[in-house]
Formats: sequence, structure tokens, C-alpha cells
Amino acid sequence: MSHLTKRVWENDVPTVNTKIRVYHEVVLSTLLYLSEAWTFYAYQKARLNVFHICCIKSLLGLTLQDLVANIDVLSKARILNMYAILISSRFRWLGHVNRMDDGRISK
Repeated sequence: MSHLTKRVWENDVPTVNTKIRVYHEVVLSTLLYLSEAWTFYAYQKARLNVFHICCIKSLLGLTLQDLVANIDVLSKARILNMYAILISSRFRWLGHVNRMDDGRISK
């Protein structure tokens, strides 16, 4: 997230929708690489969700003093919360495993 600060996040040329797409495609994909196989604890999910919300707030130009609810931030950005992202990636992986041949090791 910090490597893209000057080029993307603080740049006025890209729109908010473009910044959100870059965040989704670059930051989230790197952060959640192989998360389908992770064992999550409640505090880890909460920490990921806090990071997710903070990043989206900074993309939208909101600060802590704005006092905007997390649900409003997510709906304004039209993005899912971290819990839903983790569950959907896990179900996507389970669909792949279900369609595999029975002789595969991962099945």
C-alpha cells in the first residue's frame, strides 16, 4: 500500500473508482495470496478487516475525524468487507477442489 502512495493514492489524475480497482487488484491480491488454505482466528480476521477499512477510507479521502461508519465506507466504495472476501475466496477454492480428479493430492 505504501509503495503506491505517491504514484496512485496521492495523485489527482486517477479517479476514485480507478484507485479502488488498483487497491482491489494489487493490494488485496497480494495481501490475501493463498488465503484459501489459511487457518484464521478471530483476531486475525479483525486485524485484516481494520486494515481493509483504513485503506478504503484513505482512498476515499476520509480521516478518523470524519466519523463515518464502516458500512457506509464499504457501500460508498462498492466493495465487500474482509469477512465476505475471505469466505468467497474459500468457496471458490472449494469449487475447484470439488471439480478435481479423485487421484489429485490436493483433493
